[in-house]
Amino acid sequence: MVDVAREVKKLMAGALAPHQESLAKVTREVRTTDKENAMDSLANMEDQLYDQAIEVVRDAMAFGDLDPEVTETPQSWIDDLGLAKAERKFRNTKAGQMKSSEAPSGVKLAEKIAVGIMKTKAARGAAPVLNLSLVQLTVEAAPREYPTQSRDS
Repeated sequence: MVDVAREVKKLMAGALAPHQESLAKVTREVRTTDKENAMDSLANMEDQLYDQAIEVVRDAMAFGDLDPEVTETPQSWIDDLGLAKAERKFRNTKAGQMKSSEAPSGVKLAEKIAVGIMKTKAARGAAPVLNLSLVQLTVEAAPREYPTQSRDS
């Protein structure tokens, strides 16, 4: 009795043999493309997070543009930015006017995120740090003198 599964495997192997190299190449390209897509996706998320963090820090740094006694969003900000963005800028600016112990932790977090991403981007473009030390010693060997034993002793 003929083993059908074995025969099918032989036929498939024979049919695919001429295409092995091109199949391997396509597989490598797909893996590379998947990795590149994942890296692009991570880079996009990093850019979005950085933009949000910088916006919060920038708004908090506008603390000098707003009188501390103001309790409502300035109309000029609403006209320029729209209601939602103007209110967000107003809250962040008020947080920038607070003592650091009273300010919301989000402003500090945004600053840390922005600085961390800046350092990461700078490190990517920098030359790699090598932990390599070269020590060269020059030692002159002094001629050795060996004690001689006299036969008289």
